[in-house]
Amino acid sequence: MIDRPRTRPLGLLLLVVLVSSAACRKGRTGITSFPGAPVILVSIDTLRSDHLPDYGYGGVETPALSAFRKEAILFEKAYSHVPLTLPSHATIFTGTLPATNGIRDNLGYQMNAALPTLAEILKKGGYGTGGAVSTFVLNASSGIGRGFDLWEDQIDPTRPNEPLGLIQRSGAETEKLLAKWVESQPDDKPFFAFLHLYEPHTPYTPPEPYATRYRGREYDGEIAFADEVVGRFFDVLKKKGAWDRALVIFLSDHGEGLGEHGEDEHGIFLYRWALQVPLLVKLPKGERGGTSVTTPVQLSDLFPTIVQGVGIAGIPPPENTLSLLEVAAGGAAPARRIFAETLFPRIHFGWADLASLVEGPWHYIEAPKSELYDLAKDLGEKENLAAGTPQAFRSLRIEMEKRRAGFSAPGASPARSTPRTRRSSPRSATSRAGRAPATVPSPTRRTRSRSSTT
Repeated sequence: MIDRPRTRPLGLLLLVVLVSSAACRKGRTGITSFPGAPVILVSIDTLRSDHLPDYGYGGVETPALSAFRKEAILFEKAYSHVPLTLPSHATIFTGTLPATNGIRDNLGYQMNAALPTLAEILKKGGYGTGGAVSTFVLNASSGIGRGFDLWEDQIDPTRPNEPLGLIQRSGAETEKLLAKWVESQPDDKPFFAFLHLYEPHTPYTPPEPYATRYRGREYDGEIAFADEVVGRFFDVLKKKGAWDRALVIFLSDHGEGLGEHGEDEHGIFLYRWALQVPLLVKLPKGERGGTSVTTPVQLSDLFPTIVQGVGIAGIPPPENTLSLLEVAAGGAAPARRIFAETLFPRIHFGWADLASLVEGPWHYIEAPKSELYDLAKDLGEKENLAAGTPQAFRSLRIEMEKRRAGFSAPGASPARSTPRTRRSSPRSATSRAGRAPATVPSPTRRTRSRSSTT
């Protein structure tokens, strides 16, 4: 009897190796890439990381995201660069800070035409590109939709002079529009899908059963509703057969004040609650699913993460960014100081614009009265340590002078800016901090403490 079975496992093993090599490539650093993988980016507006069960919060149920977390890598300390919708998404799509990409507020700025966007790069790489958004401020006129085959932004005011922050549509409607596009994509062509939901942005009006279930906690009710919509979209991807091979990223663009430090919403201050956001990344086949990364990362890191993740060569990472795949694989992350800014107080109130740097546990906020907090001991940022002038304060203040760009007024090009000035401070008007003005076309205020920021 001829003994042949031993040769079969060897041949089978060789076949598995060849197939795996084609679907999943590793460079010299051991960083994985997945050429041709579908790319799914889900952005939930105004979602604080500390209001999700995956980040330790017990006040809301999110079954879809909790299931997703088992397949995804969770980044415990992810930071936005600006607490406003349009500028934050511009940093994600270009990998650059607002002063570089040109978008520094929700209105009056244009995307720097010289910068390639994720959608443009993926489209050149053979991807179909589709996006659907839930707020007027993400309409294509700023350039935010550049490179997308579909940019579904048809959102109209429901009444004359409606405040900008109220010009929105239900995430359920937006999901249906993008799901239809996803279902139409050919199976033999990769695609990039961007879904943006406006829940839990004000005015916090969750539908039933969440309105009743979360009465008195409507912000959490809208989070629960957003979870339902996200789960529905994930089911579409699974039904299409794209889920297992997809790179799926879930995030928020910025947080929400909910009354902390006197701000109900966002846009004015740069405290941790405004900047720290949820970030979960699912690799194809759930590789490294259920793990966590403690290294601080930033939303601009998503640009090199996606470019590298699908194996597109020749695109250098933007300055001061790194691939999250490298960090998740255990690579040594360089020491970085994560920058954030908001021009909202200056543009809309005539107050000083603010900037901040996060380095390790330290959070430095440059304002007319500088602030320094130790986030390892003081997550609520109640004890300002700047007066003691520790070494961290001096070092971060010097770094800020190097990093902070001048003020560029709405309508100015990214290259044109004026020197910074310290006018009145929002800290001198903390009781008014949550009463940001409604943006054009109507400068009316909704309530004492509700703004129309986005």
